[in-house]
Amino acid sequence: AFCELDYAEQNRAVMVSRNEPRSEAEEDTAAGEDDDQLLAEKVSKVYQDQCEKMGMTPSELARNVLLQTVVGKAQSLEVNEMYLGNRGAIAFLVALGQGGAKELQEIDLSNNGVGNEAIEVLASVLPRLPKCSKVDLSRNAISEPGAKVLIKMIQSHPCLYLVDASMNPIPSYTRVRLKEVLSSKAKRLGKA
Repeated sequence: AFCELDYAEQNRAVMVSRNEPRSEAEEDTAAGEDDDQLLAEKVSKVYQDQCEKMGMTPSELARNVLLQTVVGKAQSLEVNEMYLGNRGAIAFLVALGQGGAKELQEIDLSNNGVGNEAIEVLASVLPRLPKCSKVDLSRNAISEPGAKVLIKMIQSHPCLYLVDASMNPIPSYTRVRLKEVLSSKAKRLGKA
């Protein structure tokens, strides 16, 4: 057995295995790992740059969640109650948009201090998240301009049919319009 070899023999065995040609599956795995590493570096750099641009310190927790979501090809992103703030959410969303999280189906940004500007960034990122169907934006700081962006976002995205914008300072007439658009979209997608 390998573990019974002495140190010199183990080193020779390792050197021989490094020089053996890789199978096609091993090559694909190695290439995938290299791609994941490059993607992680890219997303991390974009997040870092965005935070610096906004004069804020990057959150390691937010960076880790971002990398796990993008590299891990997660279907759900939960950053609720991390209190990213509006600027932090913008940096986070810009980096998420660079990561190609095409499998992402749900985003929970509830209770994060997200404002109208971050909603505009979310609207620009969502076309790169084609499977996203649910977004929780409850308990944030989204007002009428952000809600209008949400309405357009719901109408234009192919899968998005459930957006929770409760507990935001959105005027009642805009809230009613948002509910109408969501109801119509859910019916059109057969989710009502």
